[in-house]
Amino acid sequence: MRTLLILRGCMGSGKSTFIKENGLTDYTLSADDIRLMFHSPKMNEEGDMTISARSDKMVWDTLHTMLDNRMRNGDFTVIDATHKSSKAVSKYVELADKYRYNCYQHNVEATLDECLKRNLLRDPVRRVPDIDIRRAYNMLQENKLSNRFKEVNDVDDILNYYITDASAYKEVKIIGDVHGCHTCLLEAIGGSLNPDVLYVFVGDYFDRGIENKEVYEFLLSHYNDENVVLLEGNHEKHIWRLINGEEITSEYFKMTLDEITKVYPLEQVRKELKKIYYRMRQCFAFTYCGKKYLVTHGGLTSVPNLTTIPTNDMIKGVGGYDMEVDKIYEDNYLLGKCQDFIQIHGHRNTLSTDHSICLEDCVEFGGNLKVFSITPEYTSILKYENKVFSIDNMNAFQQVVYKVDDPEVKKIMNSRLVNVKGCKHNMYSINFNRNVFIGKKWNFATIKARGLFVDKNTGEVKMRSYDKFFNIDEHKTTKRKKLEETLKFPVKVTIKENGYLGIMSVVDNQLVFASKTTDSGPFAERFERIFNETVSKHDKDLLKNILKKENASAVFEVISPTEDPHIIRYDKEEVVLLDIIHNVLNLGENYTEESDKFKNFLRENTSFRMPDEFVINTNDELWEYLRTNIETNNTVEGVVVTDATGFKFKVKFNYYLMVKNLRRITQIFRKCKRDGTPFNEKICRNDMEKNFVNFLEKEDDGEMSIIDLYDKFKK
Repeated sequence: MRTLLILRGCMGSGKSTFIKENGLTDYTLSADDIRLMFHSPKMNEEGDMTISARSDKMVWDTLHTMLDNRMRNGDFTVIDATHKSSKAVSKYVELADKYRYNCYQHNVEATLDECLKRNLLRDPVRRVPDIDIRRAYNMLQENKLSNRFKEVNDVDDILNYYITDASAYKEVKIIGDVHGCHTCLLEAIGGSLNPDVLYVFVGDYFDRGIENKEVYEFLLSHYNDENVVLLEGNHEKHIWRLINGEEITSEYFKMTLDEITKVYPLEQVRKELKKIYYRMRQCFAFTYCGKKYLVTHGGLTSVPNLTTIPTNDMIKGVGGYDMEVDKIYEDNYLLGKCQDFIQIHGHRNTLSTDHSICLEDCVEFGGNLKVFSITPEYTSILKYENKVFSIDNMNAFQQVVYKVDDPEVKKIMNSRLVNVKGCKHNMYSINFNRNVFIGKKWNFATIKARGLFVDKNTGEVKMRSYDKFFNIDEHKTTKRKKLEETLKFPVKVTIKENGYLGIMSVVDNQLVFASKTTDSGPFAERFERIFNETVSKHDKDLLKNILKKENASAVFEVISPTEDPHIIRYDKEEVVLLDIIHNVLNLGENYTEESDKFKNFLRENTSFRMPDEFVINTNDELWEYLRTNIETNNTVEGVVVTDATGFKFKVKFNYYLMVKNLRRITQIFRKCKRDGTPFNEKICRNDMEKNFVNFLEKEDDGEMSIIDLYDKFKK
């Protein structure tokens, strides 16, 4: 947090010992340590090696730069130096005023004789001349520091963060991100503030909404009220920039200022916003009815000593915007890592848990202003829909708020890591975006968002594929060592077909065909055509009845060697039935057993082709099978392994991966040829790939599939 502690005392008084004994080393800036970074120890006149004071100005400039950087982040910082006079700390005061820091000093007391004796016991490099100690001691006695520094005798006076007792109030209302939405704010507080209620605002008061002037006027009227607590949100950095004369880079805040300054002069707005900003807190900890609560803007994952948490972690939140902070906090709460605080936060739209409450709900784009209400009798999350918002603003900021009834589906759809597409039959398709795949940003939303189709109004799942599952070593859950520890046997090994995923379900009493992303377009249409051409009416009707009765989807591998060749050669178009999956968001542990039951019935009563599969009973058998086939099998893409709990992972064989990389090289080669640019051979990882490029230069006609190219290359 924004806390600066300086130690004041003579050389040899015990400042470094104080730091070590109180566990402050990781938070400390030391002038002597920086001196040793600029210069190695030098020899003095007595022939001893000592710390050089040759570049003292550079040392202090560097320390001030480091302090500026820490304060910009809101880091708790300790400074270990003598601090003989107010001049020595004047730069600290300047920075502390700029970044709103609380400043403390701890005087490390020792007599002159004690300092001189301890100096002799120091590491020779860190000894200082007696004359310097005597001079510093006298200056410390003669000078007092600025009253900006509050004196503390015990570091716990700083580290034990103050917790407010809110028991005098009949209710506590914690209000989520306002974002310039005044009308629903008034609705949330009942028209006016009640003196018997404590109001805690989590921050982000302006921007994106269209009632910023009214919110500004509301804050001006109430920022000094005893029963109003204002927290700082990430959007308040724009207010800080304004009052510190820095460039305003946010288009959101420029629009906010334009709205407010149509009525009030800019200089007046700057002065008033400074008053409001200086009332804002980094967090708010309080007790009420025997429970402890901690409110931050962005959300934490645990609660160690509050003073040591950087302010930016409180304001921007720990982890990425789409990280499931509430789930992690809940796990840590149960592990005793949260000091029994129930957390409330805004900022990011995540799923609340028992002990971590999220109040963000896209209010500025027609969502809800969420309020967490605490009374002696109950706690509840209240929602106030914002009906005063701008469609133009929504489009300008590329924000779309999906308002389906199902809360879990709604949160998935409104994740920034998810693409949502409108489909026929009143459905949305939901899929993780490319940034997730590249950045490996896997969480509850992105794992679910894979071939998921939901009703546009209710959010009910209408069609679905699998949850995302991972290649071996692709994810922490699929590292070999982890798999050896966690797999439950027996496991089922299924040959992985090499086409594309097709999804089928019964919607509005008719069979609907889709790819992972849409129920229209060439892939969905090809799936429907091949299915109708290759599946008998009897089999089609039987499958339709099962899907309708069970409210389930059929997942197929669609194979079209002529229109959509992949890596493995097939001799005909076909659809391969992979699984039957119930149309629910959260699959139970026994969903694979249910799917096997349906597939066994279809094996006995239809002609559907299904992948070959077999059972393995031990770890040793599994890894021996994988080792052999990874190296030698050139007839299939790989396998999917499903353990006894339904956990899946996939393994792709070396032949498939090799030819797939040759396909990538071929695509780059053809693009270079079209563009008239040279092909960079550094793309090739080995001599075989270089030889393949030489082959392409002679033989590639720009049309052949990679299967045909590689067959020709081998000959």
